Amino acid sequence: MRELYDLITGKNVDHQTFESVSAIIQKRFTNAGNWFQGKRGMDSSHITGRLGTIPLILVAMLLYLSVGSALALLLLQNDLALPFHRLAGIYVLYDIRRKEQAESPFFLFLARFLEPFGGLLPANSSTPAQMVELKFIHLLLSNGDPD
Repeated sequence: MRELYDLITGKNVDHQTFESVSAIIQKRFTNAGNWFQGKRGMDSSHITGRLGTIPLILVAMLLYLSVGSALALLLLQNDLALPFHRLAGIYVLYDIRRKEQAESPFFLFLARFLEPFGGLLPANSSTPAQMVELKFIHLLLSNGDPD
């Protein structure tokens, strides 16, 4: 989690696009070779290790969910304090597995930020930064449609 935090709050992160931040994080944390030491199967679609043979697609899904869950915790606990870092974290959650499926597995988590009551943000204590964050989430989830 520390390495994820360091990547998303790094010195140069505010000079990069959200897409490049997301690509860097996903590339670093979702490569099964970085996490599992074992032999790949003959067709390179499986990893063989202590737990037996595991399909790479399952390993990749678990890694994406782990990264997303860690980011969700960083957002909920306000560990990402600067607005750009929070927006970058939100974008990564939105972007996770977007190329493989229609919507991110964290779509509902992001949608909870938009709920006026019972959501993840207090209803009556919105700062300008929180309003930008909510508008950004709305734009992401509505595919760019501001209404």
